[in-house]
Amino acid sequence: MNIVRYITPLLWSIFDQATNCRRFQNGSIDVIHGIEKYAQMGHLKPGTLFVTFNMDDLTTSFLHDQTMSTLQRLLIEQLQDKTIDGLTIDIILQLVHLVLKNQFCVYNNGLCQQIHGGASGLPLTMLLTYVNLFYGQDSELMKTIKEKDEFFGRYREQAILTWHGSKDEFCTLIKRSIHVEHTRHLVTMSIGSTVHFHDVEISHSKNDVLESKVYYDPNIDTLPNVSDEPMENKSKQLHAVLYRAV
Repeated sequence: MNIVRYITPLLWSIFDQATNCRRFQNGSIDVIHGIEKYAQMGHLKPGTLFVTFNMDDLTTSFLHDQTMSTLQRLLIEQLQDKTIDGLTIDIILQLVHLVLKNQFCVYNNGLCQQIHGGASGLPLTMLLTYVNLFYGQDSELMKTIKEKDEFFGRYREQAILTWHGSKDEFCTLIKRSIHVEHTRHLVTMSIGSTVHFHDVEISHSKNDVLESKVYYDPNIDTLPNVSDEPMENKSKQLHAVLYRAV
């Protein structure tokens, strides 16, 4: 666990820099503020679409070999000095491999090894899921997103981005970028002028009006459990609950 706590923030910093991804630490509040700022800077044009990704199923099912290969390419392309915080690329890969190969759970009174995906709740699992989806294959998706200066952000198992183009164009790009069938079928994608992201509904009308409102999924309890949060996060989570309630 100490290995995971040490290397995961380092890997997130590399991924975020490579993809221009924003981290929404406070969930929906940060998402709304981030998109509003993006619009104020003049980047949100009439007809802009939103795209959301839910990777909950992928977190426990991504292929280890494919993900390790993608992570290696990410590190080679982004670390010019081949090191970060004193760790070489080879050492980082060895540490990640060590974690993935030592995932076990008890099932039917037996000890089972998890050979796909990552352990639920492990910080490294979400990082590897994002690397697998958004930097995998030939990373054409991220190259296009960066070139078009699209908004891209993440919160837990969901990601959101803007798309200045048609729905068909984006779907074609996705098929080219995520051509591994195993990965594509484990990700839920939604695209349109109105999307749901966790507990907020975000819409962008043809009149270039950006709107947001609380979204309640009847099948999911989306209120965070403040009591389970670390002490330093409780005030932020409580603020998020109150903000959502009003």
